[in-house]
Amino acid sequence: MANKSDTSLERLREHLFDTIERVKGINDAEASDADKINLDAAKAVCNLSNQVIESAKVEVDVIRIIARNDDAKGNDLLQNSPLFFLNQSNKT
Repeated sequence: MANKSDTSLERLREHLFDTIERVKGINDAEASDADKINLDAAKAVCNLSNQVIESAKVEVDVIRIIARNDDAKGNDLLQNSPLFFLNQSNKT
């Protein structure tokens, strides 16, 4: 199991792709039980992942609002955010 402090979006992506592979294994006669996942469990992973994604969107929105004020605190928060890369994509 991954380090509990690793809550990055990259880790979420890894977990989701692992879940997708395990869903594919359901119909594979050669797949072991470890390579399969119950559809209800896969749906639960999907629902929980959506909650994580929505909370990240809110965090990005808050950072953008604070940064728009162009004060020292907003700029510091923006640049030190783990989601800083999302804000960089909007600059030309």
